[in-house]
Amino acid sequence: MRRYGNGLWFDPGLPEVRDLISDVVLDVVRKYDIDGVHFDDYFYPYPLPGKGFPDKATFKKYGSGFEHLGDWRRDNVDMLVRGLYGRIHQAKQWVKFGISLFGVWRNKSGDQNGSDTNALQSYDDIYADTRKWVKRGWLDYVSPQLYWPAGFKAADYRTLVAWWASQVSGTPVQLIIGQAAYLVGRGGRWNDPAELSRHLTFDSRYKAVSGDAFFSATDLDQDRKGFATRLLRDHYARTAVVPVNPRSGGTPPVPPERLEAKDGRLSWHGSGAAAYAIYRAPAAKARPCIVPDGRLLLKVVTGDSHEAVDANARSGQVYTYYVTALDRLHRESPATRGVKMTTHGG
Repeated sequence: MRRYGNGLWFDPGLPEVRDLISDVVLDVVRKYDIDGVHFDDYFYPYPLPGKGFPDKATFKKYGSGFEHLGDWRRDNVDMLVRGLYGRIHQAKQWVKFGISLFGVWRNKSGDQNGSDTNALQSYDDIYADTRKWVKRGWLDYVSPQLYWPAGFKAADYRTLVAWWASQVSGTPVQLIIGQAAYLVGRGGRWNDPAELSRHLTFDSRYKAVSGDAFFSATDLDQDRKGFATRLLRDHYARTAVVPVNPRSGGTPPVPPERLEAKDGRLSWHGSGAAAYAIYRAPAAKARPCIVPDGRLLLKVVTGDSHEAVDANARSGQVYTYYVTALDRLHRESPATRGVKMTTHGG
C-alpha cells in the first residue's frame, strides 16, 4: 500500500494487489447469491495538487515495455478490469459486472474521440481508460457519473449523455446513467427539484440508455424539495422488467403452466424461474395469447411465488391476465394463455 494524501492506497501496479482484489471479489461471487459486482471509480487516486502517486519503484520493477508512466498505469487497471470480467462470468454467468465511472473520458480539445467538455479526464487523471473497456466489452454495463446539470458549461449533461450513447452503440455494454441525487437542493440549478426529472426526459431520446442509477439511496429517501416524488410521478409510475443484456444469448425459460384465476387471486405452476411477470389487459382488448408488452405489465414477483393479487384493480372490472417466467439473465419466456377474472379490488 502507498500513503497518498490522508489515505492508504493499494498500488495497482503490483500483481499481488490485482490478485488480492480479484480473489476477494470472486470469494463474494462464489459464496453469496448476488446479482452483480459494482465498482466505484477509484483506481488510481484523484490527483492532489503538486503530489504524484508514489509508485516509481513499482514502475521501475514492472514497467518494462512502457515508455510512459501513464500508459503503464492504464494497462494495470485494464488488466484488473478485463480479468475480473472473465473470472466473474466463469464463476456465474448471470452475475453482472459494471463500473460507476467519472463522467468524462477525455475532452475533445485533446482527443478527437473525446466529449465536447472541459473537465477532469478519467483517462489522464485516474488512469481509467473507460472508453476502451466499453469498446472491448469488458463490462456488462457502464454507469458514468453525469453529476452536472443541463447547461453546465464545463460538462453539460446533455452533451455527455449523447457522447456515452454513441460509445456503447454497437457494443454489448448497457448504459446506465449515474444521477446526482445527493446534489438536489445544494445550490444553483440543483435547487430546482425538477432538474433530475428533466434529465430522465432527455434520456428517453436515446434507445442506448437502459436506465438510471441514483446516488444515493439516502437522498432519495430524504426527498428534498419533493424531487424523488416528482421522479416517481414523472417516470416510474409503472413496473418494468430489467433489460436483457445483448450478449446473454441462450434459451429463455419455459412459460408457466396452469394459470388460474379464482376469488380475486391468480395462481400458476412453474419451476426454476428467478421471477414471474404478470400482465393485465382490459378484457375487451385481450387476446388468447400476447407478446409481453411493458405497457400491460402489472407486477414482477420472485420465483418463490406462484400466486398474486391485483390490489390496484377497479372493483367489478373484467381483465385478462398473462404470466411469463424470467431467469437470472432476465430472459423472458412466452406468455401463458390468458385467463379472465372479475376483480374485487378497490
